Amino acid sequence: MSYWFALNTLPVARTVTPYSPKPHVAVELEPVPEPITVTPDVFTPKTFTPEKPVTFTPKPLEEVVQPSLTLTKVNLPVKPIPKELPTPPQVPTVHYHAYRLTTTPEIMKEVVNSDQANLHEKTVAKDSTVIYPLTVDALSPNRAQTTSLIFEDYLPAGYLFDKETTQKENGNYVLSFDATKNFVTLTAKENLLQEVNKDLTKVYQLNAPKLYGSVQNDGATYSNSYKLLLNKGTTNAYTVTSNVVTVRTPGDGETTTLITPDKNNENADSVLINDTVVALGTTNHYRLTWDLDQYKGDRSAKETIARGFFFVDDYPEEVLDVVENGTAVTTLDGQKVSGITVKNYASLNEAPKDLQDKLARAKITPTGAFQVFLPDDNQAFYDQYVQTGTSLALLTKMTVKDSLYGQTKTYTNKSYQVDFGNGYETKEVTNTLVSPEPKKQNLNKDKVDINGKPMLVGSQNYYTLSWDLDQYRGIKADNSQIAQGFYFVDDCPEEALLPDEAAIQFITSDGKTVSGITVKAYSQLSEAPKMLQAALSKQKIQPKGAFQVFMPEDPQAFFESYVTKGENITIVTPMTVLETMLNSGKSYENVAYQVDFGQAYETNTVTNFVPKVTPHKSNTNQEGISIDGKTVLPNTVNYYKIVLDYSQYKDVVVTDDVLAKGFYMVDDYPEEALTLDPDGIQVLDKDGNRVSGISVSTYASLSEAPKVVQDAMAKRQFAPKGAIQVLSSDDPKAFYETYVKTGQTLVVTLPMTVKNELTKTGGQYENTAYQIDFGLAYVTETVVNNVPKLDPQKDVVIDLSYKDESLDGKEVALHQTFNYRLVGALIPSNRATDLFEYGFEDNYDEKHDEYNGVYRSYLMTDVTLKDGSVLKEGTEVTKYTLQQVDTENGLVSISFDKSFLETISDDSAFQADVYLQMKRIATGQVENTYLHTVNGYVISSNIVVTHTPKPEEPSPNHPTPPQPPIESLEPPVPASILPNTGEQESLLGLIGAGILLGTAYGLKKKEEK
Repeated sequence: MSYWFALNTLPVARTVTPYSPKPHVAVELEPVPEPITVTPDVFTPKTFTPEKPVTFTPKPLEEVVQPSLTLTKVNLPVKPIPKELPTPPQVPTVHYHAYRLTTTPEIMKEVVNSDQANLHEKTVAKDSTVIYPLTVDALSPNRAQTTSLIFEDYLPAGYLFDKETTQKENGNYVLSFDATKNFVTLTAKENLLQEVNKDLTKVYQLNAPKLYGSVQNDGATYSNSYKLLLNKGTTNAYTVTSNVVTVRTPGDGETTTLITPDKNNENADSVLINDTVVALGTTNHYRLTWDLDQYKGDRSAKETIARGFFFVDDYPEEVLDVVENGTAVTTLDGQKVSGITVKNYASLNEAPKDLQDKLARAKITPTGAFQVFLPDDNQAFYDQYVQTGTSLALLTKMTVKDSLYGQTKTYTNKSYQVDFGNGYETKEVTNTLVSPEPKKQNLNKDKVDINGKPMLVGSQNYYTLSWDLDQYRGIKADNSQIAQGFYFVDDCPEEALLPDEAAIQFITSDGKTVSGITVKAYSQLSEAPKMLQAALSKQKIQPKGAFQVFMPEDPQAFFESYVTKGENITIVTPMTVLETMLNSGKSYENVAYQVDFGQAYETNTVTNFVPKVTPHKSNTNQEGISIDGKTVLPNTVNYYKIVLDYSQYKDVVVTDDVLAKGFYMVDDYPEEALTLDPDGIQVLDKDGNRVSGISVSTYASLSEAPKVVQDAMAKRQFAPKGAIQVLSSDDPKAFYETYVKTGQTLVVTLPMTVKNELTKTGGQYENTAYQIDFGLAYVTETVVNNVPKLDPQKDVVIDLSYKDESLDGKEVALHQTFNYRLVGALIPSNRATDLFEYGFEDNYDEKHDEYNGVYRSYLMTDVTLKDGSVLKEGTEVTKYTLQQVDTENGLVSISFDKSFLETISDDSAFQADVYLQMKRIATGQVENTYLHTVNGYVISSNIVVTHTPKPEEPSPNHPTPPQPPIESLEPPVPASILPNTGEQESLLGLIGAGILLGTAYGLKKKEEK
């Protein structure tokens, strides 16, 4: 079975050459370098992540409506069955009919613009009005009646049919439009048919209907024809097809290219810097291409031209400042273009209404501030540059804002070309403003971080500066930027540190040594290079004093080798803490500045301090009460307290060689005055726990001590006076970790007893201690105490009233009553310890002297009691004493009651004397002394000597005169039961007896004379 089909018209399908998108451009990026392995102390370079390639997605083409075809099924012919030949025919009778001949009119399709200019095979701008006149030749005379007149036109895809205008301009036709197929039909109305058929014998010229619309696509070819159908549905119906007309828009890929305005960013040396990092202060030279070459020979109508031409740059005003007078317009061959005005607007709202409307029509909405290149005369611009296809080169300079100092910011810039009211965007240009983040560390010799730590004089600060260049990887700075130089400035505190320029190192992140860097020192900024001065002044940076500058000898070579490659550099500059900072407690700061491309960036400030070690020394009694500067009595134990101060060492970090110098305490004690008690030494921590691992040694002089002790003392010119006691840590590292690094304080107690021999002469003694840490010595206060001279005196007097008339070395008459005066030692005020014992013991000569227990005691100084009351000098204090008498052995002991002594203030002096009433019972020379006891220490008094001659035998002529009777005194009762009245009676009795004895003694002396 076969099928046949027939077409009654020539099928004409509009063909639109679809835009073939160009293949994606493979972005040629430098391979991302492998991550650099660094030590934890070195900054990890920032990894540069390339942006994703820009993908161009072509706009979908409108579907082309294909003409429909109707297939007619045709039956195959039936196989004939042969028949017998017919009988020969007879001669026929001839008949004839008359026919009328008709003519078919020629039709033609045109394409014109609104100015009626022919557009066939021409180029017009997108959105131009394109009119299709459907022209029909004159209908011939003597024609058949026209029953119908229909125009059919499949409009090309991308042609926007203007139904309203078409209907308005073709009032004699009924218009129908199928938007899905872009198919339009014009059917003649009855009135038009009547006009056509009014006189069939004459020629009739049909007015050509016109189709109105606009071309909507760039780079498109619009080809089109139409059909005229006459007398459809009748026996004399016929169809005529017109010619094909073609009009194009720029960018069809064959005759012209697509309109592709371009944008690039260059530096001042015309080097392309798209998608690169830039430094602060960089001037972006944006190069814009106003792409007009595809408009050559353009046939756009005046109304289309009137829509205008301009170029918009939507720049990131938050990052960039427009350079004043920084724009230029030229042809691509460099010829200067005039007649274009450049204006800047802060926002779309500030632009003129006409410009706002044009931007809206072009579907362009600037995000903020924008710059516009606007021809002064659209028609002149069209004639001179658009229709001639002369593309233009635009330049606009924009500088990165100084206010973005220290920030990292990515910014994009896009521009738009507007021709005939149509907008075309450039590619987006992206750059990233980078700001370095230099850092500064202080490390010790072992590369341990010591930022903020206490530092010992003589120790080294290994300042480690990070010259942060990795964020500059790929930068394309211009020559003027590079000429501003690269510097690293270290503002070191010269009052605290001494730089070691010979030991400075420059190292890359992979450990390679950097060469070609000069180190210079300046005492003030005015001495530095001008470029450096300007960069620092720009950020109001003023070094405090002297500073170091590290600068490349060849900035261009440095830029190529390290900056554009993003190679970080580590600078190590050692500085030693000056001896003048010893024990100052002062802190010192160090800050540095990285200066690149004329911009200075500050590092963090590193602060350290020299510890102020303040060991303290005090003298206490057994109860822990300070007795510094007080008078000490015999047998007093000095409990010296030395506070070893490690509080300033908290978190200190030292190297092993410094730690090996150990920890010591040296006590320069007065060996002539004190006796050591090594077994009583204690070292306690802040919680009162005993510290172990401490050794105690005694040396006769400093020269016998360990060398580290000698060196530390000599360095500070400390010279102990004699013997020293040294405490040392057995394990310096453990001691350091437990007590020093944790900032503790230790209390050392050194018990030392006063030597009693010192009381013979009296005087003061001093004690000073030294704390030695890490080979550095620190001195405590010097503690001074006094030992009184205990000098008891004995005398012989008649009685209290004659106490100043001594009988020592003189005669005492037989049977004479007299007194031994026992003068106790003066106990000074401001005593370190209580006076708990004060006694007199007299071993008298019982063979020569008779003692019947009579005595009296008196104060020899004002005495203040603890309750504030005062006992005046001369007050009898017999009642506060106790007496023991052994008459057989001639021993009398008188001591002050301890309870009385306890009432005496330590801030009061004390001295008392005792009068022992004796009777001479034998002749001869008598020597006498007594023992004085103070707080358990016994001192012997001086010796008194008296002589008693034998009495002369009385002669008859000179009888012995009678002696006046001597009042007999009763011995005093114990002090605890003495009545007050008894004191006065006893005192009067003692004085009275003394007077009588004195009278007798005086008479005897007179007789001798």
